[in-house]
Amino acid sequence: MRLSISILFFTLLGTLAHAQPWTYQDLLKEAEKNNYQIKQENLMLEKAMADLRASKAGRLPDLGASVYGAVNNGRALNPITYQYVTQSFLYETTVLQSQWKVFEGGKQGQQIKRDKAQLEQQGLNLENQKQAIAQELFYQMLKVYELKEKEALLQRKVDLLKQQLDKAQLLVDNGRATASTVYELGIEIDRLDNQKEELAFYRELAELQLKSISGIPLDSPLMLAVPAQQSLDTVGQSITSLEQIVETSISFRQAGISVNIAEYNKRMVAGGGMPSVSLIGGIGSAYSSFLKGGTVDSPPFGEQFENNLYTNVAVSVYVPLFTRFQQRTTMQKARLEIQYKEQVRNQRQTEMMAMLSSQNSQILHSASRYQSLSHAVEGYSKVLKELEQRFASGRVDVFQLLFKQQQLLDLEQQLIDLKYANLKASKTIELVKTGSIDF
Repeated sequence: MRLSISILFFTLLGTLAHAQPWTYQDLLKEAEKNNYQIKQENLMLEKAMADLRASKAGRLPDLGASVYGAVNNGRALNPITYQYVTQSFLYETTVLQSQWKVFEGGKQGQQIKRDKAQLEQQGLNLENQKQAIAQELFYQMLKVYELKEKEALLQRKVDLLKQQLDKAQLLVDNGRATASTVYELGIEIDRLDNQKEELAFYRELAELQLKSISGIPLDSPLMLAVPAQQSLDTVGQSITSLEQIVETSISFRQAGISVNIAEYNKRMVAGGGMPSVSLIGGIGSAYSSFLKGGTVDSPPFGEQFENNLYTNVAVSVYVPLFTRFQQRTTMQKARLEIQYKEQVRNQRQTEMMAMLSSQNSQILHSASRYQSLSHAVEGYSKVLKELEQRFASGRVDVFQLLFKQQQLLDLEQQLIDLKYANLKASKTIELVKTGSIDF
């Protein structure tokens, strides 16, 4: 019972904590805190840090201890009685040893460089995931705003048609119009209402997608802040320096780091075929004690351990002799890996150039199309007002009125489409260029 009350309390607290409408930046912060994909990338970043620390630690000397003990049983000739006796004695060795790899073909240095590059790449992976979340949030938010604006447009048209329906009823009552006029207006109202309900359904789907991406509970209400109108009506400027944007983008930098990682792997393979040199030093003690059948009394444990202490210092040189075929094959694989990564980088550059060029063309097209459609809407609105006045006096057929109203509605919906398409294209380029969206 207490647990249920606590859950309810914190749920209400979270709701009250964000009583204000959600802005884009609010949703983005919530997504960075709750999104599972971002959490996974953070874990991979921590793993890359641990790998780098481990590779750096490989340059330090190691220190190890070993203890070996054995009991040997067997027959031996007694040098005094010249008789075979069964003997049993304990043999034990204790060693404390350190080894330091001084040179191993540069493998350790290349591994550290590779792990540094992988850490940098993982950091870019995290930023790339955040950008993907930011982009998807922005797109879904634009979709909600666009559908809301179209719903409001249809509602205004429905309200206007209802006013015209009342006027048409008066004309019918006065014998200046037929009943079909009222019937046609009623059909058009029902059609627009159905369109409005369909838009509301798709808007709810987009809002659910926003909740899912940002980690907001799906059953909680989502009230979005009204964006500044100038941010929606501004016609974006085209971008000319697309090559510079591509070269500084996260996706292209990731591809470049992958090439560097493949190069470090190749150098590590090359270093594996070179001699390695290690310094070895240690201290130890070996002793034995008769358990039975001995002919000489064994000194006590402590005396044997102290008397049998020894130290050793050595230089170990390892030269691989029979690994040439494997070495050559592994090097060939490493070279192919580098070529593959370079092709991926070039492909990424081409794809991003195509995407940005497409968005740039969309901005240029939207700019000119938006202006022309705005003038067309103004012209159609004036014509429609004259038709409405003539319809109220019974001088215009209802079909002519509905036809012009549908033409104006189509133009206004196209204007909304262009406005949001332009904003989407310009903000996509902004995201690639700066790594964030100002909205």
